[in-house]
Amino acid sequence: MTETIIHEVGAEIDARCAKCKAITKHIVLSLKKDEKAKTVRCEPCGYEHAYRQPRVKKSTKPAVPKLTAAEKKQAKINAEFDLMMEGVSTDNSISYNMTTSFKLDDIVDHPVFGTGKVEELITPDKALIHFRDGRKTLVCVISTEFEE
Repeated sequence: MTETIIHEVGAEIDARCAKCKAITKHIVLSLKKDEKAKTVRCEPCGYEHAYRQPRVKKSTKPAVPKLTAAEKKQAKINAEFDLMMEGVSTDNSISYNMTTSFKLDDIVDHPVFGTGKVEELITPDKALIHFRDGRKTLVCVISTEFEE
């Protein structure tokens, strides 16, 4: 249901002023046939112009910030890491060093990347380790011990 707006000559109304570039108080100078304001005068600057109705905000909901592609990617990596580390104890983690020997599924404590898990051994001297920041290929010694 639309509301019928009726103005009177000399009445004070809010309108958008083209000169002030803002919504300000205006005085109605003339009316259209349907008794709506035709021309108005801005009180702060004195500019006379056609009546421009103030814009109404469409939504009162707070704006939800959208994630950038990089933030979405990082959120996905974090979720994968959390799922992988769920139920894994970090008490027996091995401190990373290039001369340290690693096996598959070892928990690694790196001084820069933090806690990670060995996902793949790449012969002869590298391991793919999954950290919270993502997967990193690091130099190490591959353990020749195999568990049965």
